[in-house]
Amino acid sequence: MTYYILFPQDTEEDCSNDCNILGHVSFNKFHRNDGFDVLNNAIINFDHLILSSIRIIDSNGINHTITDFLDIVAELTK
Repeated sequence: MTYYILFPQDTEEDCSNDCNILGHVSFNKFHRNDGFDVLNNAIINFDHLILSSIRIIDSNGINHTITDFLDIVAELTK
């Protein structure tokens, strides 16, 4: 499963960009990509405007909240 981060100006076609790929799950482990750093920076800087506009989708087209996504990652990195 691959997870993507999308901003208001992004479309699903942007999912192939490295900065839009949060990471993927393989062998029950989460492997980070550049998009994870983008999300992490938004969280660290608590940029409410950016955080409220972020969409996270997976390779099955399912939308996730930031909290749900982080819960998934937390379970995979234990």
